[in-house]
Amino acid sequence: MNWQRLLSPKRLRELMGEQSVSPPYSDFRTSFEQDYGRAVFCTPVRRLQDKAQVFPLEPIDAVRTRLTHSLEVSSVARSLTRKTIRRIKDRFLTDDRQYAIETIAATCGLLHDSGNAPFGHFGETAIRAWFRGSKLPSQMPEEFARDLEHFEGNAQTIRLVSRLQVLADFRGLNLTAATMSALLKYTASSREIDSSKSAPQSRRNLGYFQAEREEIARMRHATGTQTTRNPIAMLVEASDDLVYLTVDLEDSIKKGVVKWEDFEQFMRTYGKKTFARVDRFAGACRSLHSGAALSEAKSQYFRTCAIRLGAEATSDCFIENYEAIMAGEWDVELLYQSREAKFFKTLKEFSVNNIYNSKETVRLEILGYNVMHDLLNLFSSAEKDPKPRTFERKLYDLMSRNYRAVYERPLDDLPPAYCKALLLTDYICGMTDTFALRLHRELKQGRV
Repeated sequence: MNWQRLLSPKRLRELMGEQSVSPPYSDFRTSFEQDYGRAVFCTPVRRLQDKAQVFPLEPIDAVRTRLTHSLEVSSVARSLTRKTIRRIKDRFLTDDRQYAIETIAATCGLLHDSGNAPFGHFGETAIRAWFRGSKLPSQMPEEFARDLEHFEGNAQTIRLVSRLQVLADFRGLNLTAATMSALLKYTASSREIDSSKSAPQSRRNLGYFQAEREEIARMRHATGTQTTRNPIAMLVEASDDLVYLTVDLEDSIKKGVVKWEDFEQFMRTYGKKTFARVDRFAGACRSLHSGAALSEAKSQYFRTCAIRLGAEATSDCFIENYEAIMAGEWDVELLYQSREAKFFKTLKEFSVNNIYNSKETVRLEILGYNVMHDLLNLFSSAEKDPKPRTFERKLYDLMSRNYRAVYERPLDDLPPAYCKALLLTDYICGMTDTFALRLHRELKQGRV
């Protein structure tokens, strides 16, 4: 790979051999700044304000949603990428290209969770489980069925930005090839997924649906990535890891799900220097905070220290392995291969045991799971029946107009049952937590 091709400014519409639908105009922004602007203003990003980061239907306003999480990832991704790229000695990395790379990273940080289902990652689990118990996948060839049985929010993100945001045509946000490439966290099709422990990081989950395979192929040709992962995607992935591992802890302490003292006791051995900094900070602000407020202040300062620690280690790891990364020969998670891997693996272990599997989180996940399954069961009956008064047609008419428009414009080589399944996942994934719960209550319980 080389940065000249990786930074391809060609937009999806051009890649697909289609004409622009809007008249030409001058713009003071670069193509990649335009991508960032499109991300900021798009509907899927706005919906993230009512999608759970960890705690669905959270009543405390200060606790993060997917939107605040995505803004934080975008910020860290820009900073980490800037720090890293400016250290690389490559004659092709001019100042303009360095700025383009950090802008792309910021855009991908903002968009990376836009395809997530309601109720956090457990929403994805609910969708996969529903399809594995449904007869729908048996009505299509295996590679299409595997898309549904291995459903991934990251693949849905690619579908959103490349197809589902219908405005003037069916090309979504019409992003540049460079941004699309960096947004592809996983590179595997349904036939290429490898869930073994030794599998390359980019092939452990579904990267894109069969419905978008042609768009992915053309983007890969334009950027020169072929079947390997874009280097920017690795930096964005590390930024996401750094953010969620630290802010989920911060939110959990604020909610009283975990105690700072228990966390500190578990982690101190692996981060003595970091906790020494936290101790000094706590000593300096004891006149301002006490009790629960002091624990919250400690967790916020820990987040600052830990992100800085991880970002520096990740940047160094990227630089040390730069040649192998650009050759497509290095496909592991940067953060967990860095010198601070043990620290962040231990932090992740604590989070899994005490936050993600806490009783409060599990209760809400079970609620979301049941809501998702009920809605999937109900809307799987939707049909574009020519008779407007049938039950199936009424369900169909309730679904999003944009998603129905995409469904009614099927691609010739996609099985009808597969297209119907995608309409179902498009509609369900487009819901926010509150909308899904309200719709479930209205349709299943008769309460507004």
